[in-house]
This record gives sequence, C-alpha cells and structure tokens, in this order.
Amino acid sequence: MALQNPRLFGYEVEASLADVENSSLALRRLNLPAFDLEVIRGSTDAGMIRNDWYSFSRLKVPLVKTLARYNEESAAYGGFINDRAGTDSILFGNLDINGSLNGKAIRYTYVQYPNAPNTSGATVGIADISTSRVSAWSSSVPENLMTVESPISYGAQVATNATGGEVEFGNRVNALASGNSQATGYRLQTTLTPLKKEFNSETPTHKIRLKVGGEYVWAYAMKGIPYIIRGFFRNLDAEVKINFKDNKNVSWKVVEVANSNSFTNYADRGTNTSTIQYRSAVSRERFVQIYYDPDYITSIKINSANISKLPSVQLAAANNLNFSSNDLKNFPNFAFIAPSLTTLSVSSNPLYKSETAAERFLGPEILDKIPDTVTSLSLSGCFYGSIRGEGAISGKNIIANKLPNLVNLYLGGSGPYFHNDDKGDATVPQVPIDVKNCEIWNNRFTTFGGTTNTQVHNENSPDSTYPKGAYLLYKAPYLEYFRVTNNSGLGGTFSIESNVIKEINISNTSIVLPAAQNKPQLANVQATHTPAFSLFTTCFDSSGSATTDANAKNSASGYKLAGCDALTTLNLYGASLKNDRFPVFSNASLSSLSLSYTGIKGGSPTGDETHVIPENTFSLSTNLSDITIISDLLLKSSISDGAFSNLTSLRNLHYYSYGRTTGNLPDFSGCTALYNLNMEKNDFTGTVPMFGSNLSLYNIRLNNNRLTGAIPSFSGLGSLTYVYLYNNQLTSIGTFAGLGSLYRFEAHNNQISGTIPDFTGCPNLYYLILFNNQFSSYTSTSFASLRKIKYIDLANNNLSQQSIGAIITDLVANLMTYGSGRSVTINLRGNATPSEEALENIDILKDAGWSVTFS
Repeated sequence: MALQNPRLFGYEVEASLADVENSSLALRRLNLPAFDLEVIRGSTDAGMIRNDWYSFSRLKVPLVKTLARYNEESAAYGGFINDRAGTDSILFGNLDINGSLNGKAIRYTYVQYPNAPNTSGATVGIADISTSRVSAWSSSVPENLMTVESPISYGAQVATNATGGEVEFGNRVNALASGNSQATGYRLQTTLTPLKKEFNSETPTHKIRLKVGGEYVWAYAMKGIPYIIRGFFRNLDAEVKINFKDNKNVSWKVVEVANSNSFTNYADRGTNTSTIQYRSAVSRERFVQIYYDPDYITSIKINSANISKLPSVQLAAANNLNFSSNDLKNFPNFAFIAPSLTTLSVSSNPLYKSETAAERFLGPEILDKIPDTVTSLSLSGCFYGSIRGEGAISGKNIIANKLPNLVNLYLGGSGPYFHNDDKGDATVPQVPIDVKNCEIWNNRFTTFGGTTNTQVHNENSPDSTYPKGAYLLYKAPYLEYFRVTNNSGLGGTFSIESNVIKEINISNTSIVLPAAQNKPQLANVQATHTPAFSLFTTCFDSSGSATTDANAKNSASGYKLAGCDALTTLNLYGASLKNDRFPVFSNASLSSLSLSYTGIKGGSPTGDETHVIPENTFSLSTNLSDITIISDLLLKSSISDGAFSNLTSLRNLHYYSYGRTTGNLPDFSGCTALYNLNMEKNDFTGTVPMFGSNLSLYNIRLNNNRLTGAIPSFSGLGSLTYVYLYNNQLTSIGTFAGLGSLYRFEAHNNQISGTIPDFTGCPNLYYLILFNNQFSSYTSTSFASLRKIKYIDLANNNLSQQSIGAIITDLVANLMTYGSGRSVTINLRGNATPSEEALENIDILKDAGWSVTFS
C-alpha cells in the first residue's frame, strides 16, 4: 500500500475508506491479514482504554474533509483561531476545524513495489492505522527519513514563517506589470464572497490598522457577527439577552445548511431580551445566526436543537449560557468563551462520547474549561463513571477546588449517571461553603465520603486549594435543598447541619431519615421507598417493644422533625417504619402526610398501645389536609375517638390496616372540610355516622368492615357523589334527601331488611347496587324519577311479586318520562317471579333497549 500523499492520508484510501461505517469492511479495505491486527489486543499496554475504540466503527463524516482534534497537535493555529474568533474557519483543502486532535495509532511497515510490472526496486515504508475517530495520518517527517519513532502528524497545515513570523496563506499573485521583479512573496487570499448587510445590528466591532502603499489606514471589521450555531432540528425556541447598545435590536436568521436560499429572518426582535419560535414541517440541518455584537450578549438559551459544537467567539459579557439537551460531545472551553460566566447548563448532552479520552469523565480536564466565576452549574445526564481527581485533589473534593463560588450544582443522571468503576468509588462530591442546592438524583453514588466533616478550612481561614471550603453535602452550612433521590446504594445516618434547609429528598436511597429538629424553613420532606428509616432519633428493638428508656427516646422530643414549623409535606410512601409508633406531629404548618405501605405499628410514643392512633397524634398539626396511613402491621386496637376531631382543614383521609384496626369509627364532626373519606378494609364495628357537619363530603368508602345498624338518612350533602357501604353487617336503611350529586350507591352483601326506600332525593343516581340483602318490599315511585339511572341490581333479596310489579311499573314510567335513548340494566334475579302484567311491561322496556333479568 503506497503512501500516495503522506501529509493527508497516510495510506492508500480506496473508495473513501475513511467514511466507511462498517468496521469489518473498513478493516478489509486495509488489505491486511486479520491476524496482523492482533496487536490491538495489546494496546492497553500502550496506555489505551476501551473508549479509544468506541468510534472506530461509527465513522459518518468523510474524514479527509473534517479534522476534529487540532488543538493539542496544532497549538499555533489554536491561538490564531481564538484571536480571530471566527465561526467555521476554512483551511487549505476545505478542512473544517472542530475540537481538538487526539488519539492513539498503530504504526506498521509496508512494501512499496514499482508501478511497472516485473521490475525491481521495492522499498519498505512506514504508515499508521488510526484507532480513533480521526483516520490514519502519516508523520510530517519526509517519507525517506521516517522511522518507527517519528512523530505522527494529524494533518494540521498552518504554520508561521520561520524568519519573519508572518502567517503564510498561499502564493502571491503577480498583479504588477510583466517583468516586475517585486512580484514575489506571499499575500492573503480568500474565495469567500462578502455577505451583504441585512440587519441594523450588523455594526463594526473593531478597527484594524493596515499599511497600504507606505501609509497607515484604518479598516473596520465585525468580529463574531453573526454568531453562528449549527444544529439539526424542526422546531426551535431560542432566547438571547443583551446589554442594549446604540438602539439596535437583536436580529436572527435560521437558514438550511444545504440550501442557503431556504431561510427565515427575524429582524429587530426585542430589546434586552430577544426570542424566536421557529417552526418547520421537517427536521433539517440548519444554521442559527444571531446578529449582535458578541461583547454585549449576556445570555444565550438554545435547547433541543442537536447542536454539536459552539463557535470560538468570545462572549465577554455573557453570564448565562444554556445549551441543554443538544448533541455536544466535546466540552467547549467556556473559560475562554465566557470568562465572566455565572450560570452554565449543558445538561443532557452526550459528553461521555468526547473525542478526548480524559474528557469523557467529569474531572479536572472538564472543570478547567469552566470559569471559576460560575455559581450555577448543570451537568445532569452528561457523564458516566466516577468524578476524577487531580494529583493530591481527590474526585470527591475537586469541584470545591475548581469552582469555589458554586451556589447551585445539578448532577442528576437522567441518561448517563455517576457510578462505581475501575477508577474508584462513587462518592458524592464535597461542596464549597456557599452551596444552597446540590441535586444528585438518578445516579449510583454510594457514599458521602465519611461520617465527619472533612472540610479543609472554614470561610474565616482562606486556603489557596479550597478558598471556600470542602464540605460533606449534609454539613454544608447554607444548604437549602438536599436532593439525593434514586441513589439506591447511598446510605448513612447523620444530621442536617444547615439551619436554612428547605427540602430533604432521600427517596429511593438507603439513608435513614436525617435528624432535622428545629429547622425553621424546612417545608418538604420526601423519603419514599427507603429501607432504613425511623421517625425517631432511636428506633424500637426488633421484638417490637420499646427499649428500657422508651419514654425518653420515643417521646415527642425524639421526633426527628420536631420544631419544624414550616413543614408542609411529609411523604414517607414505602419507607420502612416497622415497629415505629406515631409521634406527636408537632409541625404547625403540616398539610400533607403520607405513611402508605410503611409497616408502621402505631400507638403512643411512650409505648401505650390502647389506641393505634392516640388522641394527641395530630393535635399540634391542625392544618393537616391530606392523611394517608396504610400498613399491615398496625396494632389490633381502635383509633381514639378524638384523633381527628380538631382537624378543621382535613380534606382527604385514607386509612387501611388490612383488617386489623377495630372499634368504632372516630369522630369526624370537627372535620368540616372533609371531602374524601376512605376507611375501607379494616375491622371497624359500630354504626355509620350521619356526617351532618361534613357538607363538602364527596366520597364515602366504608366497605369491607363489620359495621352494624342502620345506614342513616343522609341529608343535605349536596356534593356527595360516591357511597360504598358493601360487605358490612348493616341491617336497615334510611331515606335520603338533598343528594343531588349522588352518582353511585353500593350497599350489597349486607343484612338490610324492610322496604327499599324512596330515592327521589337522588335524581342523578346512575348506579344502585343492593344485591344480597333481605329487602322484602318497595316504596312506590322510588325509581320513577331517576332520570339518569343506568344500573339497578336487586338480585338475591326477598322482594314479593307485588313489589317486583311496582318496580317494573315505575321503570316504565321512567322510560316514558325521560325517553328511550338509554341502555339500562335491571337485575331482579333471586326474587319473586314477575306477574303477567309485569312481564308485558318488561317487554316494553326490552323493546326500548333495556336489559331486564329476573330468572
């Protein structure tokens, strides 16, 4: 394989080998025996890692056109591009520069045979097989002098004149008269056609001093106008904020990459804030061009546009950049792009696919590209693996070292996530002193790094390595939001140090609820699905009995959230509260309490088991609106009659003990806001309350208990829509009045005898289910005015033939009054056989589409 052009290709490239996506085909085109590639197996000995091979078979761009790793191998040109702050710089051979050049390669020897057949003169040469995204590039050393030790060149071709330091951009064209000996040297050339000015915001940003014909003149130039971002999208919502300058507004252009005649202009949009909403029927590769002096741009927000790179334009005044949910793989150098940056969000970008191996993980290489002025940083869903350290600075405190001014840190893992790997453990990063919010949800962090504060110093003792400390997260003194949810391996027992904490979220972790007494701003505690838990500073022993000093350990003062008067939400759904009793909830603002599927035992914190819910349990939390208690380990005892009596704001109560809680229903007369009462599937006895003071009641679920006596004559409950009283031991029923919203009434599987009452007071009743009772008679006209009735089930009662006839007569009257457009089902099985007259009326109902079953 001859080196046709050692500076561009490195080996003979037939049929555009560089852009073949199929790895097997690419290797076959090398014309090498497969066994010769066994050297790849030993590549780790040369310092390679598996990530260096990821993109070997994913070549999608003709690599003879695109160079993506110029920075380290072409530092000279890297300086020029920064100085120029250009957009898409085009070099010789139409090479698009994007990112830095880096990668390993395999060097091999080959035999070069003469072109003429049957001639001698074969020579041995050296070439390289690339093992990275950039295809193989030969050495810059002349081929006849190349050895296996020669440096590998990656195609960068810009250099400075060795003597004069001038940039050489091509041969000078002889523009003088023929024979003029001065027509030599070099000149600047371009094939780019100047663009016509379109917008008012296209104004000069710089003056350039030139020497022309022996005299100095000034030329005006626009640097970074337009600011061009390339993406692939159909719809786009974008925002730019500026320091308003010279009464000029921001203008935009969205133009297709493949068709410059397909564009949309947005001229003079806004003053200090400029937004566009671009909409198209199809997704295409498009440029987003922003026309404004980049020195006056303070904020850019472009999300979900599949942006793969940012222009090397410095935004000196920018303090907020948001490029979340794009396709950035190589982390931009924000320390250069926006040296005054305070808020940076690049969440949900595949930065773990970086072409630079060291930048596929969060570590010093990434953090060095972020200015230390940043106070808010979002890197959620960007990296896998552990956070990497540097020298004596470990991964757990490198963020505090590199970004001492952080206030908000977002490392959520929706997609990629931090986890254990062969480089170390998955330690929650330590933070500087000013951090208020650190979100590390959806990761695989396993440790906070210790049980004691490992801060290097405090704010009164500055240090060059940690100018603002390095605090364990739960010891950060100004922390407001402690959000570590969905880190299942993360555990520990500790207290929250911050006195300004507002939220604790430890859901789906193994953390024991942190002690957080007397936190005046704590408003929200989420601890769902936590296997290691307790509401008290000390748990009960495994036998379920209190320890010898239970009165002290489990008193109200032992409640971990005592004194948190701002607490409004306590959600412990699925937390393990086995053997825990109910504390005295002393949170004056508490409005929502969920103890669903917790295994809580109940009883008094002092050990008294007379009542599963003692009378004083909620006495100090009078603003409670929603209470859910579901546990299969609750005591087999009653609820104190006054447990809920002072909860005037209580709206929703769901209590389920799996048939364990006994005794009468508690008193709800003081719960004047009660809307939804669900106490099904317990073991309550006694009678059904009148609910006379619960005028907002919407849903009553008292089914599957052992309630006895009468179903009271509910009256005036205008919002009552659902009543479920089935599977009890009820024996009678009253007449309802003023239940205009009642939609469904179920009282089957009871022992109700006597007369079916008049349901005229329930005109919108839809379902009436009373089967498996002992009704023997029917109140005439009871069903005649049920205009919306859909289903009546009276099966397996003791209704006489006369009662059946009266029911059918009323239903025919109902049909005649309210029309035949309904399909109504009537079940009369298990009662007396209808008379001949009733059968004729049943035929009328069936002809109208009703279903009537009687045998």
